[in-house]
Amino acid sequence: MSRPSEVPHAKAPQRRNGKLRVAAILKAGAAVISEKGYEMATMAEIAARSNTKIGSLYRFFPNKEVLANALIAHYHEVFTTPSTNLIPESNRYPSPRSLISCWI
Repeated sequence: MSRPSEVPHAKAPQRRNGKLRVAAILKAGAAVISEKGYEMATMAEIAARSNTKIGSLYRFFPNKEVLANALIAHYHEVFTTPSTNLIPESNRYPSPRSLISCWI
């Protein structure tokens, strides 16, 4: 792995289509890495799984390490978001089942 100062960052999409494309890439990347492991996952397979042209994938994620870092950041944000932000105001004291449904 590269040193943190040498690792390029993911390009943030500006338009709605770009945001949807990045979401699809992240979802496909998570699936492929989960199935095959980081070392065996390829950018070509992630592009194919997300129905993205390989050039578009590399525009947002210059390499697999940048994609993996984006996945880590995404899941870190998801799992560190206080659950109270996920619960509607009208349901101040939710049941355990409704709390779990917020995470699923």
